[in-house]
Formats: sequence, structure tokens, C-alpha cells
Amino acid sequence: MNYKNIDILENEFRIYGEGKYYEDVGGHSIQHIVAAMNKIDEINNVFDIGANIGVTSLAFSLKADSVYAFEPNPSTLKQLESTISFNRISNVHTYGLAIGESTGAILLRDVPAFASGNFIVLPESEGAKFLPLVEVECISLDAFIISHGIKNVDMIKIDVEGFEIDVLEGAARTISRDNPIVLLEFNSYCLSAQREINPLEALRIIRGKFNNISVYDRDIKNFKKLNTDKDYINFLRNNFTKYNVDDLLCFNE
Repeated sequence: MNYKNIDILENEFRIYGEGKYYEDVGGHSIQHIVAAMNKIDEINNVFDIGANIGVTSLAFSLKADSVYAFEPNPSTLKQLESTISFNRISNVHTYGLAIGESTGAILLRDVPAFASGNFIVLPESEGAKFLPLVEVECISLDAFIISHGIKNVDMIKIDVEGFEIDVLEGAARTISRDNPIVLLEFNSYCLSAQREINPLEALRIIRGKFNNISVYDRDIKNFKKLNTDKDYINFLRNNFTKYNVDDLLCFNE
């Protein structure tokens, strides 16, 4: 298994993985994570949904009491577990589960060399006809939290290749109860091609769930609040034409 050392917030860690994401990732890759954590004085519980090989979980472990890291792809899960185990991180708990709207078996694209881009495959989609697939278990975040008796959820990070809305739907009770900060990826390609939802509709759903939404600004390395309808239209335009991938910080005041 390949490994390398990276620096996160002046701490050196060893990470395990393969493919382009593993080769490129470093402390510079999680500036939005650091900016989000800085919004909270004390962090009890963080949910890292789409933990991949563990870089974001390592960052969370430096500030949170407990980190619940979910990675459904079996080969990527092994790399995540190796990363957490080697670095002797005791407050990160790993789970080989997908998080979605409901509980049951789902299909996941299985390309180990492109771990950062593996995604849920809708059974009726074109991709289900030719993509390499693995069946994994899925559970809603609300169901997981209830079954484990977890309280005080302060932050939820969601990076699930276009299926972020499904995670939000399955976390409605937790969001209502604890009002956590939610950091989610907004990837217009993944929303359109993989989840088969119009990004405009996805943004409307997100706006319906949160009254305070900010986008990570790469220039100032911090989050900039979206206030007006014009702000949201400009955000979509930039997402379509410049970045394709953005990170949104969401909560309710």
C-alpha cells in the first residue's frame, strides 16, 4: 500500500492511498476545512461523510472530541483505516457505510485508482450498465445517530459526489435538533450527471433548509456569505463556468 507524509496544521501525518487524489493531496487541500472549523469554538462531534483516505478526518481530529468517518468503498476504507491506525488517532471512528436518505443496499462505482470520484450509481442510470460496481450498505444519518445515542453534533462535512441532497434529507432530525454547521461540496457535474438533479434545483433545496449560506472564496481563503438572489445566481454562474466544484458552509441562525 502506498504512503506518504503530509503536514496538517503544523502536524505531520502519514496517509495511505493510490491514484491522482492521493498523489496531489496535502495540507493545502483542506484550507476550506480549516476555515470551517475556525467558525466553532469547541467541537464535540464531527461527521465526515465521504472521508476518502482520511485527510479531512485527520484535520478534524485535531480539534474535535470525536470524529465519525464514513467511507463506503471497501478498498478506500482500508486506506482510511490504515491512515488512522498508523497515526494512532484515537478519536476518529471509521465506518464502511454510505450515508443517504434511507437505509438499504446501494450500488457504488468501484474504481480504486480513482477513489476520490467513486459515487453512488442509480440502478436505472446508464452507468449501471457498464461501470464496475460494488454493493454497499447505506443508512441515514438520523438513523445512525439514534442507534448510537450520539448527542451534540456540531459539524457535518458532506462530500459524496453529487448525492449531498440525499444526505441532508436523511439528516433532517439531527439538523433540526443540533443546528450543526454543514460543510458540503457543490459539484455541478456530479449533481447533473451522477445524481441526475439540476444544480439550480439542488441549490433551491439547500436554500430551503438553511438561512445562512456561505461559499468558500479561494482568494481570501475564507467563506463569503451569499445574501441576495443575485449572489446565488452569480455563485451558480461561477460554479458552471470557472470552478465546477465549490464548498458551501450552511447553518440556521
